Amino acid sequence: MVCGLLERTGSDYGLAVTGVAGPGGGTPEKPVGTVWAAIGKKGQKPYSWLIQKPIFNREMVIHLTTNIALGTLYKIVKGCLRA
Repeated sequence: MVCGLLERTGSDYGLAVTGVAGPGGGTPEKPVGTVWAAIGKKGQKPYSWLIQKPIFNREMVIHLTTNIALGTLYKIVKGCLRA
C-alpha cells in the first residue's frame, strides 16, 4: 500500500495503516486491536510493523496507532531512525 502511494504521488515519504480498530470485525487470526503500519521512503524498502492492543477500545487503538506512526515518521525524516 505504501509503495503504491509513493509511486502514484511522487512523494519522498509515505505512511499507510490498515487493521481492525473495532469494535467489530475481528477474527481469531486478526482480533480487534490488530494494526499494521508502514512507512516508505523513496528508493528504499518500506519499514513496517505490527501493533496489537486487543484490550483497547476503537478510539484508543486509533489514537495509539496515529501517535506511533507519526512519531516513527518524524524520527525517520529527522534521521534518528533508519527505515
